[in-house]
Amino acid sequence: MARTSRASKSSALLLTLALVLAACGTDEEPDDTTEPDDAEETDPDDDSEDAQPDDDIALPDSDRCDETIGVTDDTITVTAISDLSGPISQLGGIDHAAAFEARFDAVNEAGGIDGYTIEVDTRDGQYDPVETATQYEQARTESALIGDVLTSGGMSAIAGDVADDCMIAFMGAPNGFLAQQYATTFSPTTTYGHEILNTVEWVTEDEEAGDDINWALAYQGDAMGESIREAAEFAAEQLGFEFVDEVTFGPADEDLTAQAQSLLAADADYVIYGGLPGQLASLSATAHAQDSDMQFITQTGGWTPSILETPAGEALQENVLVSTSLGAWGEDEPGLATMREDVETHADVAPGQPVLTGYATAMVVEEVLRTAVDSGDLTLGGIYRAAMSTGFDPEGILPPLEFGQFADEPRIPSHESRVLRPNADVEGGVEPLTDYFESDLSAEYVEPAI
Repeated sequence: MARTSRASKSSALLLTLALVLAACGTDEEPDDTTEPDDAEETDPDDDSEDAQPDDDIALPDSDRCDETIGVTDDTITVTAISDLSGPISQLGGIDHAAAFEARFDAVNEAGGIDGYTIEVDTRDGQYDPVETATQYEQARTESALIGDVLTSGGMSAIAGDVADDCMIAFMGAPNGFLAQQYATTFSPTTTYGHEILNTVEWVTEDEEAGDDINWALAYQGDAMGESIREAAEFAAEQLGFEFVDEVTFGPADEDLTAQAQSLLAADADYVIYGGLPGQLASLSATAHAQDSDMQFITQTGGWTPSILETPAGEALQENVLVSTSLGAWGEDEPGLATMREDVETHADVAPGQPVLTGYATAMVVEEVLRTAVDSGDLTLGGIYRAAMSTGFDPEGILPPLEFGQFADEPRIPSHESRVLRPNADVEGGVEPLTDYFESDLSAEYVEPAI
């Protein structure tokens, strides 16, 4: 398979972070072309390694479900559409793709999946939805599934066609509304909305001020920001508070001084943040410069260790909480230890979130393929049923996952996340404050199909 290598991160590129990291969350609003399918409640504690796809799982409405694509007697081809050129390539796209490949390099070295070698067809989406759609049009007749689409905008561009083709796709960014909208789009882990809700409840229970917390909301004006706003408003309704301030911004805005001043004037204690890392750095630095104790709660898509290298680095370590379903790089957990070994052997990457997301997504795809191979059905419909029947424990790199366990969110495999604190002195840039947990808020929340 093609080998990707890590380009050096330049300070010039970091200055444009707010634009280039928009792939993590700048989402086009999808057309309502495919209704989510129904799923039966399953036992989330059933971690049987011999789970078989349920023949009663309804297939998408597509003539292609009986077709077998990208499978030979000894290979299965999986497409990954990352961003190997363009504005985000050196700030995550290359490392994400390399980590995805590294997992399957290790799988193939160990004998593949029941004798099948997994061929990863890595394609360049160029941070362009049109180019992503072009790459998918070529891959749709060559691959068994779309194992990874790095950008939410790219996933939005192809999700309808993927569903029409009865081909499943996993998105590198866990935006729940796409998994809710399209019957073959899967989130590889806990969504942004559920991550936020877990940390909001954790703060409420841990904070001595209790009901006296002044909550505020800062979100960008796109589908990513709107999905986090909806989760935040659900928290406000359930916990009985009102926001002392709400500020918005665009995904390409670089200077959020005015928004930060508004939050400071409102005397906010905690700010639920629904945006990208660059804008978070701007808010954080402005608050820190005025000696504010205000804390920002962000989610997986709003954090990358690269921003610790900017002038905002000191502020970020003091006033940001990261709610994520990913493990911390240096933790002594079996899944993370295996990841470090695999990427050290098979890739040239910098420790951090892009590697974790690429590798973790590959783990989920691997388990789906193992389920499909065990069932003896590698048709597109068979792989879909295998995905809907997959559950496993990633041993620390992610919380335990199981698709189909939530009747209202069948393609979202977990509600668990954890709270991390940025720390420039540790490898990977974050240190854990909690273990994985699911809050009452998250358990009660259903992601909307925006």
